[in-house]
Formats: sequence, structure tokens, C-alpha cells
Amino acid sequence: YNRVVQSGTQHRSNPGFQEAVKFIQDGKLGDIYMAKATAYKYRESIGNTKDSPIPKGVHWDLFLGPAPYRPFNKNRFHYNWHWFWDTGTTELGGQGVHQLDVIRWALNKRVHPVKIHAAGNCFVYEDSDWEVPNIQHSIYEYEDGLLVQMEVRNLFTKQEAGQNVCNLFYGSEGWMVISGGGDFETYFGRKNEPGPSLKLQEAFDHQNRMGSYGGGHFSNFIDCVRTGKWQELNADILEGHMSSAICHLANISNRTGRKLTFNPHSERFVNDDDANAYLKREYRYPYIIPDEV
Repeated sequence: YNRVVQSGTQHRSNPGFQEAVKFIQDGKLGDIYMAKATAYKYRESIGNTKDSPIPKGVHWDLFLGPAPYRPFNKNRFHYNWHWFWDTGTTELGGQGVHQLDVIRWALNKRVHPVKIHAAGNCFVYEDSDWEVPNIQHSIYEYEDGLLVQMEVRNLFTKQEAGQNVCNLFYGSEGWMVISGGGDFETYFGRKNEPGPSLKLQEAFDHQNRMGSYGGGHFSNFIDCVRTGKWQELNADILEGHMSSAICHLANISNRTGRKLTFNPHSERFVNDDDANAYLKREYRYPYIIPDEV
């Protein structure tokens, strides 16, 4: 449609992440054999809430959109909509999409994985309205053999490399941890000797000195709208699709209860009608997406 559309994966405009990704792409960790992401975010139980009248000023039908119509319930409204299959994509699709996007970006993965295995469940909150897993582990295998892992934990847990939300890259020479804010540290050799590191403020200062700091995700989008050059977006909509798809694929594996094989070209699961049935929901009229918008 010749429109400029920026995806909300704003880490791509964060100077700390940009420096870390350049470090990896320059081969300074050696050959990357595995990448891992974590989203350890404690979430309180939402408990049980009975259906109630629609509050004044709330357009409940529009809020539900293409999802099946249900009576108004406070637990399905505002932030708690994340924890229902009708409207949410689990913590994996809410927070994890950002970390998985960083992995794709750093490793130049412009294709889907070919094998996906995810397992998880809703633990502890069995007496709650909460539907989706609050503990979920996903493993992705790419055609070249690269392994990508994602761990989601919404209960009390130990940090990974001192971080709750982070990216980890493991190479033949060393490894890197990137915090959720964009700081990074590297370690090398059998003794895990500290290598180059960067705090986010240092990254901002570096970009300012180089005259390359552009003001972030929104200004990048606005600049591209003004010039019409969508190719200069930090996170074009196709990148958003590719990273979102990784989350959906893992959720489908979790819901079918088995490891899945995916054709990255046709974007269909191989010989698996049950899994393919999850690829597109039945949209509730009039909230449908026509073939031509």
C-alpha cells in the first residue's frame, strides 16, 4: 500500500542495543551457536471476578473487537486482558517479542524457524480466571541448526545473569548479556574474563559525539513519514511480523502439546491441520480483515 509503518519493537532505536548488536555482527563473540531470552516478570494473581454490567462510557463490543463476544468482566478489561487466549498472547507475546526481536536482529535472521517446541502451564493460580501459561519455555531451531530459547516466568524466580529481562548470546569466543534497558557486558574464555561493556548513558554519549543520535523510535518513524523512505525505518512492519510470528508459533506448540515442524516459506505447519487451525482466528463481524483493505 506504499505506506510507512513502524513496528513497536523499539529496542531497535535504543543506542545501547544498537552498540551490542554491532558488537555481535562484527564477530567479536566468534561464531554464535545459541541465543537465549528471558522475561521474568512477577505477576499477581487476578483472582476470580463475576460478570457485571458494562460501565458507562465503555464501548465493550469495540474493545473485544474480533474476539468472541462475552459479557463484561473486569478481569477481561484493561491490563488483565493479557491473560486470556481471546485477547492475549501470554507474557511471551507481550514482553518476549522484544527480546526475540533483538535476537533476530543481531543474528540477521530474516526467516522463520523450522522447528518449534514450547511447554508451559498456569501454575499456582489454578483458582484464578487466568487462562494462559505463567511459566513457559520455548525452543526454536533454524534451518542452519542455530538454537534460540525463550523463558517466561511470572512467579518468584532467580534472575538470569543478574537480570530479569535480558538477552544472552553464546559464541565460540565468549558470551554477552544485554539488560532489558540496553546495557551490556561480555565475558571471554574458560575463566569468563570480563570483556568490553557499555552502560546505556555511555551509548547515548557515544552517539551524540558521532553526531548519529536520531532521537529514538518515534522520531525515526516521523522522519520516514516525511521523506516517504520506509526503507530507513528501524523496525519496518515486516520485522514486526517476523518477531510476532515467533511468539505465536510457540503458543501454538504449547496449545497443541507437541513439537511442531514449520514451513517458513508457505508459513504453514507441515502435515498438521490442528496446528494450522491456530494460524488465523475466526473474526467476529464486523471486526474482520478483508483481503483488500
